[in-house]
Amino acid sequence: MATICRNCKANKTVRCGIRRTKERGQVQRFRCNACHKTFSEDKGFLGRHKSEETIFQTIEFYNKGLSFRQLAESFQISKNTALEWIFHFARLVLRHLWQLKPKYARHLHLDELFLKMNGTFHYLWSSMDRETKWATNHFSQRRTRQEAQSPIQKSPQVLVDATTDGAFGYISPFNAEYGPAWVHEHYHRAEYFEDKKHNNPIERLNNTWRRHLHPRKGFDGLASGILQIGLLTIYYNFIRRHMTLGRTPAEAAGVWSWPPKMSERQKWQRLIEKVVSLLINRILGQSRLFGAPIRAAPGAGFLPCPPAPHRFRRWGGPRRPGPWRCPSARGAAGPGA
Repeated sequence: MATICRNCKANKTVRCGIRRTKERGQVQRFRCNACHKTFSEDKGFLGRHKSEETIFQTIEFYNKGLSFRQLAESFQISKNTALEWIFHFARLVLRHLWQLKPKYARHLHLDELFLKMNGTFHYLWSSMDRETKWATNHFSQRRTRQEAQSPIQKSPQVLVDATTDGAFGYISPFNAEYGPAWVHEHYHRAEYFEDKKHNNPIERLNNTWRRHLHPRKGFDGLASGILQIGLLTIYYNFIRRHMTLGRTPAEAAGVWSWPPKMSERQKWQRLIEKVVSLLINRILGQSRLFGAPIRAAPGAGFLPCPPAPHRFRRWGGPRRPGPWRCPSARGAAGPGA
């Protein structure tokens, strides 16, 4: 399949030399026979001055618990650069993986976690399937019935039972989603101390969130919190190998598959490249993921995807001041012609 032109979206392109870079090595350039412009193939890292390996390592170690300052010291970059990379790829991945989730869950556990942000408590609503370990998160400023209903709606449909702690805020959302008869028979509240053991899976998941979020000491705002928690959820479901399952929760749930013996860095690379290819195919109206057409809204995400901060570049990198035709192309002249 021919490379798609970044300017006119045509597929009439030919190779046109290489571009030598300091950090990324040799980058293949192409020439479009339709608009006669040259461009470099975009694999998700166009306009980045650091190599793909450095970016993958930054994303990998960020999800392992390192703070932005520690990432800046480790990879000889600024703290704002690390922050921009995380925000950029979080938006890119979340926008295309929002619809991937299991359809059913036999045993669902739910709980909320308190997070302090700018001196105010916010709430991280989590749900997890006991068998596949598939996790779903919802980050909010309030602890209301509407906010408690969001993780239930994002979670797979419950087949057997649902378990929460002793909070009364889940009863009304479950009544709205499944009906009072289902709640009376299948919904369980771990109200007393001796019943806490029945909700241990979600409590263990909360410890995982605490370990990853503790070095960050909260978030600067709701938008950055949603993006960072969303990227952490993608890491937990799609990248991280679960010790109990021996594979990722996405593989256990049947929504994703990885080749055997693939490292986390290779998984990030494969995931980002696939998302970029889906974005290019969406421009041509041919976006398909596992045979199903993608009809996502431009701002949709696995979690609510807020607008990017104004100081961050948009996807695709900066534009060049003007086209330059390849000297090797027929009928083209160099800059000095």
